[in-house]
Amino acid sequence: MPLSQNDQQNNTVDEDGTDEALDNIIMAIDMKEHGTVGCAYYVAREERLFCMEDIIHGGTDIVETC
Repeated sequence: MPLSQNDQQNNTVDEDGTDEALDNIIMAIDMKEHGTVGCAYYVAREERLFCMEDIIHGGTDIVETC
């Protein structure tokens, strides 16, 4: 049975023998009413989730500079 794309990504290993999936940093941005912008990111290698403080009146200009 062929592997799905996620399975292929999970099984990918660098030349030095480390898992490439551990190099991923996943970022989530939430834009709320009145321009409030919230942000969080996950560092796979450290298995840590970082929640940033909301920016009031941030708008799309702040998101585009990230």
